[in-house]
Amino acid sequence: MVVSSKLLGAYDAYHVQQPKKILFLTSQLGGCGGCETISQTLVEELEKRGRQIDVVLHWPGTDFKYRKNGLWITFHSPLDLVSALEPVYSLVHIQIPWYADSFEGGLSLILQALHCPLIYTCHSIVAREENTIKEYNKMLLIAQQEVMDKADIIIHPTSAGKKISDRLYPH
Repeated sequence: MVVSSKLLGAYDAYHVQQPKKILFLTSQLGGCGGCETISQTLVEELEKRGRQIDVVLHWPGTDFKYRKNGLWITFHSPLDLVSALEPVYSLVHIQIPWYADSFEGGLSLILQALHCPLIYTCHSIVAREENTIKEYNKMLLIAQQEVMDKADIIIHPTSAGKKISDRLYPH
């Protein structure tokens, strides 16, 4: 899979030209889902380009799995995770809204601890999905808005997604 030039271009916007440390927040790497595949490919491509990437995997109601220097450590809460993070990151990149405070994902704690910009890759606009009336998706809608509000840059892999987002969430 080729990583979108939009995704890689976002790093240039923050002048992440030299090797820098990036904290990458996603639900999983690899697997069969589109977001998971994009996450894996993006991490690999950035590492090839000299960036140091630490990864946190999380899904609501599950532990936080933190990969630092190739080793995986499990934390049971966002507070435990944040206590282990060192303020050495130049950027946080989030792929999914599961880290929103409304899902007890600790995004505010992470950003307060690290004092660095946030890039959000928005793979879909929850407000435009047909099943938004389900209770879980109402929570997801709130979480996505929260992540968009905190993001310094929002990347949309498609131009249609960007147009919808710009209309629904003027940022």
